[in-house]
Amino acid sequence: MKKTFKPSSAKALSENGKPLHGTAAQLRLTSLAGGWDKHQRELMTSAATEAVNQLWLKVVTNYTLVPYRETQAQGQGAHSRTAQSRTCEIPSSANFTSSSSSHGRH
Repeated sequence: MKKTFKPSSAKALSENGKPLHGTAAQLRLTSLAGGWDKHQRELMTSAATEAVNQLWLKVVTNYTLVPYRETQAQGQGAHSRTAQSRTCEIPSSANFTSSSSSHGRH
């Protein structure tokens, strides 16, 4: 069976300006980020933030947002022929800005 080869997309510059690729680039980026633990923490925080922002984008795109209040919805039921809008409460802590990921920008 033929092995499939996929080149690494990691790219960086060495201290003397020489281009680095693959594992060498990953090691250099990790070093520049302050070590493995800090690099992984920043990478995972960035990925999680972007995932949450994408989720909220889908929520605000597909749902009608209204302030939360306990009310009985009208027209619900299997026999209702009126179109039902979907509603969702947005927490005041929601952040809709895109993350400033540093991954891949070195």
